[in-house]
Amino acid sequence: MEKILCPSLLNLSDDCLKDEIIRLDQSGADFLHIDVMDGSYVPNFGMSFKEIETVRKYTTLKLDLHMMMQNPGRYVKRYADFGVDIIYVHPDSETVVTETLCEIRELGKQILFGQAEEYKTIIQKVRKIE
Repeated sequence: MEKILCPSLLNLSDDCLKDEIIRLDQSGADFLHIDVMDGSYVPNFGMSFKEIETVRKYTTLKLDLHMMMQNPGRYVKRYADFGVDIIYVHPDSETVVTETLCEIRELGKQILFGQAEEYKTIIQKVRKIE
C-alpha cells in the first residue's frame, strides 16, 4: 500500500506561517492538511481565509481541506477559489449534503467524507448523485 505524507497545519503559528509552509513544501510531503471549524459543529476554530491564502501562495502541494462546520456548502466555492484541491465534509453537517457534494464536484474538486454516526443513511443519499 502506498503511503502518503499529509501534515496538518492546524497548530502552525501565524507569526511564522510563510516560513513553515516553505519548509513543508520542500519536506517531501504529498499534501498539506487544513482544518476549518466554525465553533458550532465543533468547539474550536481553524485556519482563516487569509491564512489559507498565504498557504496557497507559498506551496504547490495539494491542499486538502477538512470542513468541520455546519452548512459547509456556504463556503465551498470560496475555499475552492483559494486553491484547495480536496474537500472533506461531514455527511451530517447539512440537511441536504448532496447539494454540497454536487457543488464540490462541479468545481472540479475531489470529495472526501468525515465520519458520522448515521453513516449508512448518508451513504444511501450519496449513491443518488454517483
